[in-house]
Amino acid sequence: MKRSLWVQRLLVLFLIALPVAPVLWDYFYPGAYARWLLADAANQFDQGNVERSQQLLSKAYDLSPDISQDANFWQQLGRIEFSPESPPSDNSIWAKMVRKIPDPDQRAGAATEIASLMLDRKFFGNALALLEEFLPARKDRSPTQNNLIAYLRSLANTDLDQALDEINLALKGEDNESFLDTKAWILYRMGRYDEALTAIDRSIEILDGKLRANTALEPMLQFMNETLESGAPANLKDEGKASGDKGEDKSEQTVGWAHQQVLEKFPLVARVSPELLETLATIRYHRMKILEAMNEPERAQDDSRWLEAFAPKPWDALH
Repeated sequence: MKRSLWVQRLLVLFLIALPVAPVLWDYFYPGAYARWLLADAANQFDQGNVERSQQLLSKAYDLSPDISQDANFWQQLGRIEFSPESPPSDNSIWAKMVRKIPDPDQRAGAATEIASLMLDRKFFGNALALLEEFLPARKDRSPTQNNLIAYLRSLANTDLDQALDEINLALKGEDNESFLDTKAWILYRMGRYDEALTAIDRSIEILDGKLRANTALEPMLQFMNETLESGAPANLKDEGKASGDKGEDKSEQTVGWAHQQVLEKFPLVARVSPELLETLATIRYHRMKILEAMNEPERAQDDSRWLEAFAPKPWDALH
C-alpha cells in the first residue's frame, strides 16, 4: 500500500513536471533544450506538421544560435525550409543568421546564396526582402548582385522601374546573356514587348556565339539543331497530338523528349555545367512568352518546339 502511494506521487510529480521541465531546461541548459527543439522540429516535419516544424526550428536558433555549428541543424534547415511542402517562412531565421556575420561582404555573399535557394523554390518576395536588407547600395553592388535583385523584382512583379535601373547598371560592364535575359523579362513585365524582344534576341545571339566558339560545346549545339530538324519520334508525335486534342496547358509540359539524349551523348555538360541546358531553356521560354504577347504565334512556335525537345524541367519551373 505504501509502495503504491509512492508510485502515485511519482506519477503526479512527473505529470506536474512535464510542462515545467522544458522551462527549467531552457533556463539552465539552453543548448541542450535547443537540440531537443531541433529534434522535435524534425519529428513534426516527418508527421506533416510543416509550419509547426518551422516554428520550432526558429525557436531552437533563437534560444541557442551556436546550434548553427551543428551539422544536423543545417540538414534539418534545408529539409524543412526548402521542402516542396514548406510554405514560405517569415525570413526571420535567415535574417538573424546573416546579421551575425561581422563582415559586410560576407553578409552579402551569404544573403545571395540563400536568396538563390529561395528563387529555386519560387519564394521571390522572401528572397527579395533578404537582398534588400543585406546587399550594398545599388552603385556599390557587383553587376551580378544588381542582376539578381533586378531579376527577383521582375519575378515578384514589383518595383520594375527600379529593376530596370539596376539591370542597366549591370549591363554597363558587358553585354552578358544572362543580364540581357533579365532586362528582357523586366521589359516584358512592363508591357514593352518590342524592347523585350530586342534584348532577348541579343541574349540568344551572344549565348549561341559562345557555344559555337567552345570546342567542347559546339558539337552539342550542332547535335541539338540536327535533332530538332529530325523531329520527335513518331510515337511521341502521336502522344503530342493526343495531348493537343485534350487542350493540355503547355506550362505543364515536363522534361523534353531529347533532353536525356543530350546528357548521354555529352556527359561533360552534366558533370561540369549542369545549369547550361536550364539557362538555354529559360531564355527560350522567355522569348516564347514575349512573342506570344506580341501575337506572333508562328515565331513563338520555334521556341516551343525547342522546349518540347530539350527542356530540363517543366516549363513553369523555368525562371
